[in-house]
Amino acid sequence: MPSRKHPSSVLLPQHSTTVQTRLKTQLQEVQNICLTINLWSSRDMRSFIGVTGHFILDHTMNSVMLACRRFKGSHTSDNIYDMCQETVASYNVGSKVTTIVTDNAANMVKAFTLFPVEQLDEDNEFDDNDCDILPPDDTTKFECLPPNHSPCFAHTLQLVVKDGMEQDGQIKQILAKVSMLVSFCRKSTVAAEVLLN
Repeated sequence: MPSRKHPSSVLLPQHSTTVQTRLKTQLQEVQNICLTINLWSSRDMRSFIGVTGHFILDHTMNSVMLACRRFKGSHTSDNIYDMCQETVASYNVGSKVTTIVTDNAANMVKAFTLFPVEQLDEDNEFDDNDCDILPPDDTTKFECLPPNHSPCFAHTLQLVVKDGMEQDGQIKQILAKVSMLVSFCRKSTVAAEVLLN
């Protein structure tokens, strides 16, 4: 019989390597890939980043998880970009990325519109022409990829609805009362049981 540690220390890493190798082979056949990137925190305040790839292969839409790992450190645009760049490089699909979809958080938006600091205008705004002025042998931290960044439609719609509800006084009062009820039920097991019945 294998030891208790054998599945986590041997079998899972072996299976992970097999899946990654198969995925890398599959991605070499892909012409274009779209990425969705999300950053979240668990209940115990541990941050994670997820990178999902979406592509069409053999007339079939495919979605694959390229990375789901701990995100340590500050949630700065630089750190987000570095983590994603590392993931894209590990699968060798950097030149195939056509669009990156993220939520509307400022750090996410900034992460995928970054250019080398030296290339920015004096007023710290970037221009579409900034990509053209990078030298071909540029070794700076950021690249002019991806060509397109799109905010998540569902997240944008959620923000619109949220803003609309905050403008309506009655709905705002109802939501405040519901929020207080939920908070109370989370602190009282008796109240939670009453709510379930």
